[in-house]
Amino acid sequence: HIENDDIKFSLISGDISDKGGNSSYWDMFYTKSSLRKIPYITTVGNHEYYDNSTVTTDNVIYNQYFFNPQNGPEHVKGSSYYFLYNGALFIMLDSEERGNEAEQMEWFKNVCNTIPCSYIIVGCHRSAYPGGPYVSDGKHFIAKWGPVFDACQVDLVLSGHDHVYARTKSIYADEVTTEKYKGTTYILGGSAGTKYYSQTDNTNKDKWAC
Repeated sequence: HIENDDIKFSLISGDISDKGGNSSYWDMFYTKSSLRKIPYITTVGNHEYYDNSTVTTDNVIYNQYFFNPQNGPEHVKGSSYYFLYNGALFIMLDSEERGNEAEQMEWFKNVCNTIPCSYIIVGCHRSAYPGGPYVSDGKHFIAKWGPVFDACQVDLVLSGHDHVYARTKSIYADEVTTEKYKGTTYILGGSAGTKYYSQTDNTNKDKWAC
């Protein structure tokens, strides 16, 4: 039951399509979703990077189906972008592009340092503290992005990929912190479909709030 149905938009953190290069999956999404009722904010996932099989390509396929703000780094324009809503700065990251993370990080820092806001909320596909089969992906992600989020005082990171729901305590420097106004909360959004994974790894258990 939703107490407040005045929802302005919904965020999907990637893997909207099973294979980005297969148009039938997109037809399913656009004809059977609730897009006509509520706007969607999206990030690109590894499945959007797939062609019609499981060959990894780039963000070109994803950008053919979404015309996001064109204010991201040149090499991930459209799949990495930001917008401001009610004092909250939303920054969507392309966590699938591994060739030039440094450029995306510099862009991220610049956005955080130049756009006045009350909160910083990040959307991305890869998760920082998973409990399913992608713990190694999480270690790579937090090693790269954790110090950036700490430096920019990111409040909340919303991710997908793991098909397991988890929410962390406040994290700073890869450790739980109770210091007021310091640290980032990470929420792994689980799955909106029928594909769920089990918690199989307790590496991050000390950081989970639930």
